[in-house]
Amino acid sequence: TSVLWSTNDPSVQLSYTPHRNEIMVKASQSGTFEIRAEYVNTLLGCGGSARFEINVTSPVIVTGGADTVCTGSSLTFSSIPGGVNNWTVVYNNTTQNYNNVNGPFTHTFNTAGTYAIYASKPGGCMGDAKIVKAVKVPDAPTGSITGPDKVCQLIPQTYSLSSLDSGAIPVWEVTGGTIQGSNTGQSITVIFTGAGPFSVSVRNRSLDPIGCLSPPVTLPVEAFNMGTITVTPPSGGLYCPSSSQTFTANLNGIVPDSMEWIFSPSNFGSFVSGQGTSSVTVNFNEISTNPNGVLQLKIVKCGKIHYIPVQVQLRTTPMIAFANAAPICPGSDLSFTVTVSNLPAGQSAHVLFEFANGSTHPAGSVTGSGTYT
Repeated sequence: TSVLWSTNDPSVQLSYTPHRNEIMVKASQSGTFEIRAEYVNTLLGCGGSARFEINVTSPVIVTGGADTVCTGSSLTFSSIPGGVNNWTVVYNNTTQNYNNVNGPFTHTFNTAGTYAIYASKPGGCMGDAKIVKAVKVPDAPTGSITGPDKVCQLIPQTYSLSSLDSGAIPVWEVTGGTIQGSNTGQSITVIFTGAGPFSVSVRNRSLDPIGCLSPPVTLPVEAFNMGTITVTPPSGGLYCPSSSQTFTANLNGIVPDSMEWIFSPSNFGSFVSGQGTSSVTVNFNEISTNPNGVLQLKIVKCGKIHYIPVQVQLRTTPMIAFANAAPICPGSDLSFTVTVSNLPAGQSAHVLFEFANGSTHPAGSVTGSGTYT
């Protein structure tokens, strides 16, 4: 049987094969065309014809994304033409299909390797693949960050990574401050500013052009807070003139550049020991004009001066005058009149009677002038 093949579209290329009843068809553009076959039986002289309609669609072109991506990251792909497409992801001989996706397609590359991304219209042809290489994110630095975790603001601080990992370079990040110079390498210099919070972080970056970053190792940092320093006075609250007392400062882990204790007024007392340290022993002088004074701790840190004041009150010595008591009978109560001066409000003076035979008898306390029994 002899077969003559033809088509109604001149852009369609027909190629004969060794089999007369078979033809290869190649369409250079999309559309609908017809293939006709005219056949004749050369022995019997009879024949006929057949027609077949073919619908040709253009393959979908994948656009967007990137050629290289770090593992754990996602890429978004588009297509030409757009609309609804079936997407296919091929990795390591494993195929994942995502059908009837309307619009862009997003895929997360969790494993290192080479991926092929295809798109096609439902029932249509699959075009060329978009090839994506996923690069493994390096591990976090195995070393630790060395450097101060409490800092002075506006003063350069140095931080280092205790050890380097092969195949990666350290990359530094700072919160609440500025890196002076390069942000890569084993060490950096940082100046912290503002109100915080503050931190120093370092990641490993892969050496390939994409430079994937590892999870960070982070060191929290605090600015010195001088407001946390307190001075603990001795118990009692009221102190006797010419007595010695010890005052202690809780520095809360801060190491001052210098310390100095100061009396105000300056003649309120003197320093016995501990001047320039966090614990000082003082000796209070006799009251000159005012029983109230201030003991201040002057601290220099980060180039600034801070004062921590402690209010101090000395006990005043009361002046008590007795009026002569009238004669009394044995066993009777004694009423006596006293005149009290220089006794602060809220304080009292204890009265003790001493008799001619050397014996004593407590008579309680007085809080002001008057007659007592």
